[in-house]
Amino acid sequence: MAKADLSAQQARKLFHLNSDTGDLIWRHRPERGEWWNAMYAGKVAGSVCARGYRRIKIEPYRYVAHRIVWLIHHGE
Repeated sequence: MAKADLSAQQARKLFHLNSDTGDLIWRHRPERGEWWNAMYAGKVAGSVCARGYRRIKIEPYRYVAHRIVWLIHHGE
């Protein structure tokens, strides 16, 4: 999926937005297998880069978390 192709619907399917903290939490994804869900489902997505932004990899692209939060909240 190209960066421009990530839709709000897809982002909502991948993440739960914790409105209290602003964190994106990985949702259960059965298509990824049980090992993936055991490792990641229910955990905060991404990692903090050297510039202080949380970055999330959605194959094959990396996104900064605040842009995904905006997409989920505003739908664009």
